[in-house]
This record gives sequence, structure tokens and C-alpha cells, in this order.
Amino acid sequence: MATGVILVGAVLVALCSIRLMGQPSDTLDHPPTEAAARAVVSVRRRLWLMFGIAAIVTTALVVFGLSEPASFGLVLAIAPGTAAAIALLSFIVYPSPRPAPRRVRSASLEPRTPSRYLPRRSVVGPLVAAAGLMMFLLYAGSTASADDAGLSRSIAREDEMGQQAAGPFPGWYYGVPLMLLTCVLAALTVLAVWRIAAAPAEPDARARAFDTRWRQHTSQLVVLMSTTTLLAYSVGVLFFAGTATMRVATSLDQYGETALHMGTMVLGWMETLCAVALLLLAAWLVLGIVERLRRFAFPAVRAT
Repeated sequence: MATGVILVGAVLVALCSIRLMGQPSDTLDHPPTEAAARAVVSVRRRLWLMFGIAAIVTTALVVFGLSEPASFGLVLAIAPGTAAAIALLSFIVYPSPRPAPRRVRSASLEPRTPSRYLPRRSVVGPLVAAAGLMMFLLYAGSTASADDAGLSRSIAREDEMGQQAAGPFPGWYYGVPLMLLTCVLAALTVLAVWRIAAAPAEPDARARAFDTRWRQHTSQLVVLMSTTTLLAYSVGVLFFAGTATMRVATSLDQYGETALHMGTMVLGWMETLCAVALLLLAAWLVLGIVERLRRFAFPAVRAT
């Protein structure tokens, strides 16, 4: 049942991601005013800061995790989410450019809310990814067993040959930190999107369409980053759950021959196949992020 929910969730995430990736990705290569050009440069810095911090923090945590075997891979498990959370936080606190004061000002009366720049269907993807990950972590935690160190990070099965156990398995030892990180990522993503929408706008009427485009573009990148991070976690969780489940499906009988518990083996294969499917989806989203960053051109400041 859990793997079926994961498969349905993967399809929903894919459909919503296709919707988001299908949104316009303008190059923003013709700022109508000098202030608009400065805004684009500021957005560029914020985006590179966000993705740069994510890469640096991930690398540092992976290196530290590999040197700390006593953590049983927990540091490695939380590395992507921690890096994404710190990157989103840096994006939120980075100051937005403020338009220069003008004696005569004009402004749009339309409220600047996230729904204006981001289609509601596009946010269903990360919500489904987060909900699916949380549900599977709850399922894995409830079926996990304690290992020799007393940590909930293995899976066991009882049959006529005795108890069969295998790990690592995403039990509560990994699941609780990952669920907390998922909640933090969701909250920071909402704050980042609101930050984009609430940033001061250029009062010049010539820049309004341009202002809308860069807010749409940046909101899409933030949502894609969060969705990709959640999918990456789902891939890791499903892969380790699948491999551990397949190992625990085999045992040796009294004659020394391998006995196979078919139901457990099928469950392990389904979890592994779900991991592969989500890996392909995450890779596709990464390519979409790279393409959108590449298309986000930043010409020299030029006023009209």
C-alpha cells in the first residue's frame, strides 16, 4: 500500500512539475529602466548565492559525515535538506533592491501575492512530494526494528527459520530528523515565495510587465529547488528501504539452502523501482533548473 501511494504521488509530482516547467522562462534581456536592470542583477546575485551556499554546505556535510562513522550515516542523510534550508534562508534575508525615490510616483493597485506570480497547481508538486515523504517515513518508522546499538534503523522478519534482520533501514533514527527537515523546508519555501512577491516594485509603469516576469521566474526556481530536494530525500529513503527489505526476504533453511519470502521480496523491488522512477524525475528537474538559470540573461544596465 505504501509503495502504491508513492507511485501515485510520483505521478502527481510529475504532472505538477510539467505544469511548472511549462511556465514561461524569459531571458529578461531588455530591462526597460535602469532600476529594472538593477533588480535583475540583484536577483541574479541572490540566486547564485542560494545555489552556491547549497553546494558548499552539502559538500562540507558530506565530507564531515564520511569522517564520522559513529553517526551511522545520519549526517549524510540530513546533508541535502540542511543545505537547502540554509540556502533558502540566505535567499530570504538577502536585501531586495529598493527603487529610487521619485517626486511623481505611479503604482499598480493589484496586490502582490505569491498566487499572482506562481500558478496554484505548480505548488501541488512540492506539497505532494513532502506529504509522500512524510507518509513513507511514518510507515518505515512503524515497521523498523532496533539494531545491535538499540537504534531504530533496521528491519526484521520472523519465520520458521528464526528472525531475519537487515539494515540500514529508514526507521525512526533517520525518519524523525528527516520529517523535521521536511517541515522546515516547506516553511522556508513559503517564506521565500512570499519574500519574492512582497519585494518593493519599481513605480515606473514601463517596468511593470518586466517586474512580473522576474518574480515569476524566481518563484519557479525556488519551488523547483524545494521539490528536487524532497525528491532526492525520497530516492534515498526508498532505495535503502528497498535494499534492506530485499535482503531480509532471504534466509537459510535447515539444509543450508536459500529460502525466499516472495511477498517481502516483491515489496523490496517495488520500493527500489519507485526510487529509480523518482531519481529520473529529480534528474529532469535538475536539468530544468540549470536551463532556467542559463536562460536568465543579465545584460548591462541600460535605461530607456
